Amino acid sequence: MPRLTRKFDLRSSTDHRIVWRATRLILGLVAIGFLAVILARTWDDVVWQVQLSGWRLGVAGVLLLAANGALARSWASLFGGEAARPQLVRGYFQALPAKYIPGGWAQPIGQVGLAGEAGVGLGHATVAYPVQVLCLVVAGAAMGSGLFLARGVPPVLRWFAGAGLASVVLLWRRWMEFTLGAIGKVFKRGSWGDLLPPQSSIWRSFGWTALGLGFMALSFAGLLTGVSAGGFPAPLAMSAFAFAWLAGFLAVPFPAGVGVREGVLIAALAGAAPAPVVISIALIHRALQMVSELVLALGSGLQRL
Repeated sequence: MPRLTRKFDLRSSTDHRIVWRATRLILGLVAIGFLAVILARTWDDVVWQVQLSGWRLGVAGVLLLAANGALARSWASLFGGEAARPQLVRGYFQALPAKYIPGGWAQPIGQVGLAGEAGVGLGHATVAYPVQVLCLVVAGAAMGSGLFLARGVPPVLRWFAGAGLASVVLLWRRWMEFTLGAIGKVFKRGSWGDLLPPQSSIWRSFGWTALGLGFMALSFAGLLTGVSAGGFPAPLAMSAFAFAWLAGFLAVPFPAGVGVREGVLIAALAGAAPAPVVISIALIHRALQMVSELVLALGSGLQRL
């Protein structure tokens, strides 16, 4: 009896979905592997000079889950349409572990690719991603500007932080449209400005982004104030974290800013707590963040089954 065979063709929608799902599975496993290695090293490197109560760790973990939820909404808000938001939120969660793959390329590919499963066109998702990145940068810079008022902060960090509020002008849609238009002319691809979200969606995304980063900073400040009494008020500790988070976020070659964020925190919080304590809190916070991201990624993946 002859065997039934079929030629594999990437132009076929069925075969294309098979390849995409296999690629997503492989990248997901690789990302989780990198995350596990970094988490193990982080946990082993913690300087156990701090003692935190279980309720503080629990509250910090809940705040980090809320932070990721807000950041997922910031991504979904760029596209509008309530029907598409659940799929976009799940896609954002699934792409989170990919940021621990060195090079900073895996998360954008995963996040943009998974948006397609929510019915978003590739062009719109590709343009929306740098808009969300810009919202993250502006939120970190604006929140980190509070360091300008802190004592004991190195002058370079103080003045860089003070300039953060001016970054809000980067969220002006006309500026983005002009930039994309110039890029399109260089590559002879026409204007990409038409793919930009409306200004109202950009502001909405920025609001969710600021809320998410605020939850993240509050979780760090709660852990720090649990072991360091006085010297550095919680709002300024939040500003220090936001500024350090931004530095790590912009350090693309470092997976999730590992090492960069902690170094900036040591410099910014020099007047609040000894460096070993700051390192311990920063590493514990990062470990909690990794766990929360892994929980959300696995949970959103199970929802798709």
